[in-house]
Amino acid sequence: MLALAVAVTLAGCGGGPSSPAGQMTEPSDPPAPLPPGWGAFANFQRGFSFGVPPSWSVSEPPATTRVSSGDRGLVIAVAADRSATGRTGDLGSYLTATVHALPGYSGVVAAAPRALGGLRYPAEELNARGRFSATGVDQAIRAIALDRPGLVTYTLLIFSNADVAATRYASDEAELLRTFRALAPG
Repeated sequence: MLALAVAVTLAGCGGGPSSPAGQMTEPSDPPAPLPPGWGAFANFQRGFSFGVPPSWSVSEPPATTRVSSGDRGLVIAVAADRSATGRTGDLGSYLTATVHALPGYSGVVAAAPRALGGLRYPAEELNARGRFSATGVDQAIRAIALDRPGLVTYTLLIFSNADVAATRYASDEAELLRTFRALAPG
């Protein structure tokens, strides 16, 4: 159910692999070095790659790429938006709209977006909480937008049980974000 809600939301954010007329061509960036034991994942259709921690899994339902921790306590939905909205670079408004449009969530409360440094691309993050209606479980939601100015906004929505300490997955999340790279979509 969570996967369906995420897929529907991110599909609504826009952009498939094609570039609109007049848009600059997207070059690929070289892959990042991976930590020992990590695997590499590339989605050539949607145009991105990243490292995957040991025992984590990746699946590709329509409109998103889903990454799950080995214990299934954390899910990351990744999407690329090449629509006009996704090319504007207003990451804070983009994240706020995305989080408040999550289907199947009630009582969503979001903090103000803030800059997220140390990554390959300009980025902002927004932390939120909401109740997933299908299960009645409160979820911590971390929304991250990475900007390739004028080309694409990559969105990573990170969901975990709100009662689980945020530090539990923090190092793996940080490394996955550090290894995130753009690929020319095809």
